[in-house]
Amino acid sequence: MKLTRVLLVAFTFAFLASCTNDDNENASKGNYDNGVFILNEGNSSGGSVSFLGDDLTTFKQDVYGAENPGDLAGKYLQNIFFDGDKAYVIAGGSNVINVVNRYTFKLLAKIETGLITPRYGVVKNGKAYVTNANTYAYANPATGNTDDFVAVIDLATNKVESKINLNATANRIVLEGDKLYITEPYNSDKVLVVNTVTKALETPITVGSSANTMEVKNGILYVLA
Repeated sequence: MKLTRVLLVAFTFAFLASCTNDDNENASKGNYDNGVFILNEGNSSGGSVSFLGDDLTTFKQDVYGAENPGDLAGKYLQNIFFDGDKAYVIAGGSNVINVVNRYTFKLLAKIETGLITPRYGVVKNGKAYVTNANTYAYANPATGNTDDFVAVIDLATNKVESKINLNATANRIVLEGDKLYITEPYNSDKVLVVNTVTKALETPITVGSSANTMEVKNGILYVLA
C-alpha cells in the first residue's frame, strides 16, 4: 500500500494494546483471550501489565507476575507488541524484551543482548524491528541525540541479528509495506523513513515539531504531535 499523504493531528491520547482474538473462534485460548492489556511503566522497582476484559468488568492486575512467579518483567515497561500467539513486552530500563504467550502470559523467552534502552517495536516476516534510544542527551551530550538505532531481531531465535543506525533520536515506530516510519521527537520536525529491504534511511517526512504517536490507515499516515 502506498502512502498518499501525511496528516498531522494535534492532540494526545492513551494507547491500550489490544489482545482481542481475531480468528473468530469461540473457544478461549487462555485467561487473557478477549480484552486489552494495559502497560504500567512503573519505576526502577519494576513495571506491570494489567488486563481488562471485553466485558469491562473483568480486571486483573500484574498478570505477568501472576503467571510467572519469581520473575520480574523489568524496569520501566515501555511497549508491548504482538506477533501471532506471542506478545513482546519491552522493559527499557532493563534492556530486555520478555516473550510471552499472549493468551496465557506465560514466559517463553527473554531477549537480553543487543538492546540499549529499547523503546517500541513492530513485526514483519519473522523479524522484529525495535527502536533503541541508546544513550540520552543528558547523559552524553556529544552523541545522545544521534546514536539511536533499530535492532533487527530474528523471532525464530530471539536474537538481535543486526542494527540500523539512524544518526538521530528515535521513538515510536509503525510499519507499512516495506517501510518503517519512526518519530524523531526532540528538536526535530521529521519522521524518519527506513527501508526494511535495504536497511537504509530514505528521505524523511517533514511533519512539524515534536512528533509522537502514529497510525496508518487506508494509505494515510496519521502523526500526533
